[in-house]
Amino acid sequence: MSLDSIITLVIILCVYMWPLAIIANSNRTRGNEKTYWMLVTVFLSWVGLFIYRITTLSEEERRQRQRDKLIYERKKANAERKKKLKEQQHQAAQPEPIEPQEMPQEPPFDPAKPDEPPR
Repeated sequence: MSLDSIITLVIILCVYMWPLAIIANSNRTRGNEKTYWMLVTVFLSWVGLFIYRITTLSEEERRQRQRDKLIYERKKANAERKKKLKEQQHQAAQPEPIEPQEMPQEPPFDPAKPDEPPR
């Protein structure tokens, strides 16, 4: 092999592996997730880096989502508390309903029984 072909191969290898270095130094993922993305990048190179950038969140975006989620949960809890309080106030304002008393039912008149007087 000539020196030119070796230099060309080294340049191609560096360009091919550059996304791997970008992901290795990124703070978008940690631990095993980073390892998986590095494997994807080894096989897909620039396409893997493109997918990585689209699908993962930066640290700032992750914090913003957590803040938004907390705000949403607090608003939801407050709305539930208000609803429950309103229901309690509504129930306290209404008098308790009077339950109807059941009247005993008489059996229907049977003309075949003459000893019973008609009702």
